[in-house]
Amino acid sequence: MTKKNIPQNFTPVRLIGLLFIILSLPGFAGQSLDSTRIFDQIFADRFDSCSLQNWSFSSNLTDANVGQQGQSNRRYSGECGLRIPIDSTTFRAIFDDEPVAEDIFIVRFYANFDGYDDQELLLLDASPSSRFQIRYNHPSANDISLRVFDADGSENFLTIENIGYGWHSIEVVWEASPSANVILSVNELNDLGMVVNTAGHSINSIAIGNLFPGIAGNGYVDIDAYDARRISRPGRLLVGDANNDGVIDQSDVDAVMDEINGIAFATGQPDCNEDGAVDMLDVICIEALLDSHGQLIIEPSQINFGQVDIGTDWSMDFTVRNDGGGDDLPLTIDSIDLLSDNPAFSISGGTCSIGAELAPGSTCTIEVTYAPESPITHNAEVQVTSADGQLVQAGVTGTGLPAAMPGPLDISPPEWEFDELEVGSEQSTILFVSNYGDGDDLPLTISSIDISGHAAFSFSGGTCSTGTELAPGILCTIEVTYAPATAGSHSALIQVSSADGQSVESQVFGSAISGGNEPEPPGASPIRTNLLFQDRFEARGESPVIFATVELRDANGQVRAATESNVLGHFPAFVSSLIEPGDSIVVYGGLWRGTPFAGEFRLLMADPAAPQIVTPITTLVSAVAARGFIDGETPAERLVAAVAWLSD
Repeated sequence: MTKKNIPQNFTPVRLIGLLFIILSLPGFAGQSLDSTRIFDQIFADRFDSCSLQNWSFSSNLTDANVGQQGQSNRRYSGECGLRIPIDSTTFRAIFDDEPVAEDIFIVRFYANFDGYDDQELLLLDASPSSRFQIRYNHPSANDISLRVFDADGSENFLTIENIGYGWHSIEVVWEASPSANVILSVNELNDLGMVVNTAGHSINSIAIGNLFPGIAGNGYVDIDAYDARRISRPGRLLVGDANNDGVIDQSDVDAVMDEINGIAFATGQPDCNEDGAVDMLDVICIEALLDSHGQLIIEPSQINFGQVDIGTDWSMDFTVRNDGGGDDLPLTIDSIDLLSDNPAFSISGGTCSIGAELAPGSTCTIEVTYAPESPITHNAEVQVTSADGQLVQAGVTGTGLPAAMPGPLDISPPEWEFDELEVGSEQSTILFVSNYGDGDDLPLTISSIDISGHAAFSFSGGTCSTGTELAPGILCTIEVTYAPATAGSHSALIQVSSADGQSVESQVFGSAISGGNEPEPPGASPIRTNLLFQDRFEARGESPVIFATVELRDANGQVRAATESNVLGHFPAFVSSLIEPGDSIVVYGGLWRGTPFAGEFRLLMADPAAPQIVTPITTLVSAVAARGFIDGETPAERLVAAVAWLSD
């Protein structure tokens, strides 16, 4: 005989209330239970005694409705079962109120309908508001149907027809989701599923019994082995595990014989042939299990992928083996599952497959791939079952490691003002471009170096160029030369981009005088247009107008030149030779303090001694004035002060 080390599907937890108190304490709040934790457990194991106290509470039932196997009661496992009388007048039910607004809910119990007639029976209801129901003899005799309500109250049905006689495991998988995958399984013969919109729903309690007497017939229904969970599916109990130790061996035969001889009730599942009686046929059934197949093994028991870069993947193999001897029969693989709601793990290959036979001593493999998408530790379990009821599990774990990235691109200084020069002279400065990262970062590759603005500025040298690679901590240089050909204020914007999408800017300013040899252009304004919103207005107004259109218009409203403000609110200066008396600068659109800016800001480019603001008044100037940055008793005085301030 071969001993089968089959893990138990359940972990008895008697102190359920204490469990939820602990979870509500600081440090536990919000933590999910592991996949084996349950709300309620096998009916017979919740308390040492056999009474209705095994459930949270009941209605119209007494301790006389529970009991050990005998003429008036059946039980499927443990030492205590429940028989619910059914008639057309009396509501009778037991309740499980352990769930707490669950978004994922899995319930499995055993039912025997042999003592009931062919009338419809509302057997189970999930509250609040009947999120789902289980009905027997619906839509036809001996059918089991699952009725699910979606978010708008519409009904959806799954039906398994003609389930037959004896004990039946009934399992429902439900979740709250716009695309919930709801599953009904009876006796684990198949999963029947549908996609339903259950968004906004949750499960708070379960009732089982004669829940709608008005449609019920007469007789009784036996209930046992109730199990409700958050994550994992319990599946059917291990048939023939009479002493409830998770192993089919000679001690199970002994436990059945003790019950037959009246010595002690078997604590596990002694009804091996599931005929509702514990007798010598169950001994024969268990001995047949012992003599048939080898032991199912999976190795190793745990695979640790270690740290894997996010965006990459790594695969490793489990080995599944029939550890039986020459007298054992082949094992047939019944299922291969990955128990995890985390997409980081997947079963990606291997030689094991559902339906494959493993002769004693032979093996197959299961390939698991780890592809992390977040920098956390991920866990899952691989579960394999065989057709003879054996189940083995192995764990997988791994940690996502953020992929190395190029360091931050930097340019220094971000602004530079040249000395005032005479027209025809020139001056140069050096800008420094660097990879501001550390040893864990990747090199940067410069993809572009551009200059925009006044033609007085140009690139004249340096070590930076397109394609230059900068390791972390390494820099290159850009030489910029200012060579004004006309008097006035000038500016330009230098922009450097890297291949990984980063971009940095440095703005340069300069002013030139004619040296007495070049006349001032007629009507030129002393206002440094490039500073209107940056150094003068925005610096004191705290918030720039960004991504706005800036136009130079003549007295008739025709656009002479146009530009745009950038993310810092900067815009290039208009060439002073273009400006004539009566011209105005108009700023409109864009964003101011995160909100769309629909107004305009007009500055009359007229006599420098008497500049003025033209209607409509700008939101920006009003905001600055209201904050006390501009002196003046009346709005008119504040407007004059604002223009004078901007014209300094």
